[in-house]
Parts: sequence; structure tokens; C-alpha cells
Amino acid sequence: MIVRVLRGHVSARNASQLWASLAERMSGMDPPAGRLGAIFGRQINGDGSEGFVYVTTWVNMEAVYDWVGGPDLISIARLMRDVEYLLDDFEVQHFLGGDMATAWSLDAAEAVLDEAEAVAGDDRSAAMTDAQMPAGTRAR
Repeated sequence: MIVRVLRGHVSARNASQLWASLAERMSGMDPPAGRLGAIFGRQINGDGSEGFVYVTTWVNMEAVYDWVGGPDLISIARLMRDVEYLLDDFEVQHFLGGDMATAWSLDAAEAVLDEAEAVAGDDRSAAMTDAQMPAGTRAR
């Protein structure tokens, strides 16, 4: 799974035009192929400017590439296409995703493997066999 995060900032004078443009664009729009979910968050600052995040989850990077138009366009704000001029700034980031239970179990398995490698590092054979490795891990 891929987690795509678009984070940006819009000035007070452009905020309402940006949100109106996005509302019109997204009304009746079907979700792109390969997108698992999406959530949008706004933060209104004291000066009326706004920060926002648009977090989407995807089945894989190929689905993201298809949506944005190819690997060379991966850093564009696809949702903001043609309204980028309203933004003060933005950034796009991609993360490998998974549920927390999977992530924690893999972290624990990596720690066990690192410890075994450290012990084996002094030329004493204390390395774990594949049969001793926690499920879901692989030997390095």
C-alpha cells in the first residue's frame, strides 16, 4: 500500500476560491482506479490563511503513476492541477503503508535479527536459521 500526502498552504485571499474550485471539480467525480481511500483536512490560521493535507491510500505506486500521468509527474499536486497558482506552497510525499500490527511485528523481527547479527559478528556462529526467524521476515 502507498500513502500519498499532499500538504500545502493557501493565503486568506485565495482560500475561498481554491475550495470552491475543488468542490466543483470533485462533485460527481468517481475515485481513480487503485485508490483505496482519501481524507482532507484544513487548518485555519489566525491571519485567515489555511494549511491543508490531502491524504490518499493506493494499492501500489503503479496506480499513483497512472493517476498523476507517469513517474516523472509524481511530485505534482494532481488534485490541484490548474489551480496551483492559488497555493502559496505545497509538497507531495509518498510512504509505504501497512497496518500498525504488521509494522510493529516487522520492527520487532528486525531488532531480533540485528541482535543475532551483532552476536555473530565476533566470528562466533550465533546467526539465526530461517526456521528460527519470526514469521514474515527474511534472512539478510
